This record gives sequence, C-alpha cells and structure tokens, in this order.
Amino acid sequence: MRVTDQHGMTHEIRAPVVVSNAGLHNTFRKLVPEEIGRTSPLYDIQADMIPSQSMVLAFVGFNKSSEELGLKKETIWAFGHNDAGVTSDAYINGSLENALNSDVPEFAVSFSSTKDPDWDSRPECEGKATCTMGVGANYEWFKKFSHLPAGNRGPEYKAIKSNIGGKLVEAFCRVYPHLREHISCVKVCTPLSKQSIVRVSTRQFQLII
Repeated sequence: MRVTDQHGMTHEIRAPVVVSNAGLHNTFRKLVPEEIGRTSPLYDIQADMIPSQSMVLAFVGFNKSSEELGLKKETIWAFGHNDAGVTSDAYINGSLENALNSDVPEFAVSFSSTKDPDWDSRPECEGKATCTMGVGANYEWFKKFSHLPAGNRGPEYKAIKSNIGGKLVEAFCRVYPHLREHISCVKVCTPLSKQSIVRVSTRQFQLII
C-alpha cells in the first residue's frame, strides 16, 4: 500500500489485508500495486466503473442534543416535485445560472449524531447534534475553479457555494421547521472539496447513511 506523509514523502506499507475507504479507483489505481490489485474480484469491477453523480453537501450543527430536538436514526429523501425525477434531472443537467436561480428540487438528509453510538459519551458533543444533507449537482458548474487551491478559490466560487448551499439548508428547514432556530453552524462542500480531501475523480456520489 502506497501512502504519502505530511511532508510529501511516499512510503510503501506491506500488509496481508488492506481495508480502504479511499474509493475503488483510488485504491486500485493509486494505492495498491497492480499485481496485487488484480487478485481482488473488485479489480475488474472498478475498471468498468464510470464516475457517478456529483453532489453539493451541507454539514449542519445544532445547539441542542438529538434527544432534545427529537431527531431519529433515519435517512430521508425529500422531493419538491412529484414527477419521478424529471425536475431533478433538468436541474442537474442544466446551466449554473439555472441552478443559482432555482430552488433545489430534492435532497437527502441523515442525522449523523443519532447514528454514532459514542456521541453522547464525548464531552465536546454534549448538548449538540449534527446532520448531513446533499443535493445532486453538475461538476461542470465548478470545473473552472478546479485548478485553484482549496480555501482560496475566489469570491465567485464562494458565492456559488453559498447560493446552492443556502438553498439546500432552506429546503431542509421547510421540512424540519422546528430545527431552523437551533442551527449553530453550516459547512458547505462542493465536488471540488471532496476532490481536494480524498483525491476522487471529477465526479462522485457522497453516500449518506
């Protein structure tokens, strides 16, 4: 397994078993030597895989506990239209201008803190809760900023992220209106954010569980 340390030095670590959460493409194309990767039944599967759907994500913190807010261990999809995804497909495949001037057509949300068995035992988490939400997006909306460093992609990129992220949180608040006043922090991530963090390819789907 090839890993890179904080100083940019690459090291090879040998182990009888490799458990990776870096994604199939990263694991088999960048981390595991090809001759070893080919021994896995997943090798041929990843070779045929194409990039999946991009998403804009919002990580939201609350100033009360999951119990106080009545949060459940659930993941839901909320739809703004009853048209079997037609509106969502049009949104994702449409222009950036259209996305900036439209409400998000659907979103997924999961209350992460309710699913962490150790959450309540950690002092820093006392009286707090979190959730993760996401909406389908088009990587092309962000592509022109991909050459810029994370955290310094300029005011236009920040405005796009703030616009779509803000509408995502607003859609969430329409479904869970009692949670609006308890939102304490919001962190919005685009496909470029995940690209910077885990070096994924140009598009990806962020699984919310």
